[in-house]
Amino acid sequence: MFEALRADLKCFWDNECYGSPVQRALQLALNQGAVALAVYRFGHAAREVDVPVVGQAARVAYLFAHKAVQVLTGINIHAESELGPGTYIHGFGDIHVVGRTGRGCTFIQGAQLISASDGKGRGWPELGDNVYVGAGAKVIGPVKVGSNVVIGANAVVTRSLPDNVTVAAMPARIVKQEEAGVGDRPPAGAPPQGTGGPAPGGGAPAPGAGQPPGGGQAA
Repeated sequence: MFEALRADLKCFWDNECYGSPVQRALQLALNQGAVALAVYRFGHAAREVDVPVVGQAARVAYLFAHKAVQVLTGINIHAESELGPGTYIHGFGDIHVVGRTGRGCTFIQGAQLISASDGKGRGWPELGDNVYVGAGAKVIGPVKVGSNVVIGANAVVTRSLPDNVTVAAMPARIVKQEEAGVGDRPPAGAPPQGTGGPAPGGGAPAPGAGQPPGGGQAA
């Protein structure tokens, strides 16, 4: 729990906090995405506590904290989800994460990782490492998304995707494919350039924000 949470918080510290150490610590403590991930990590760990009284108390505390996060931030991360370390949530509102992810995945405002709403219980999505889910993008159902994938804004992914691709549109289609081992991917948790993430050190999005990598048509 603590190792994964430490990696999560480092993403926020590096990307969204600026100023003196005290100012950065305050910004981190008030960041909606960081708080939501901390509550998720606590709830995920609480499920594994088998000491009767302690485990029950932890799970009850998590339920109240989880509901408060949902109401106040619009971020819903299911406790049964399995999120790799270095998860980064930029923005807040209508963010739903139910599934499995690798290391260093990024979710932007409105991003959703959800099961298919057809009543058939067909499973949750699974993301590889270093996947960027853009604003309003959705990954639906038991699909597998490879590593180093960029999902453009408002794209809807309903089929599995290979490694090292950029997808856009609805339904999602591949608009760019990199060679394996490409070296220009951002570090874990950092949003790719030109996809609407914050500029280094926080503040406004970088120039070209909202345009999918590779110069393709915006999703």
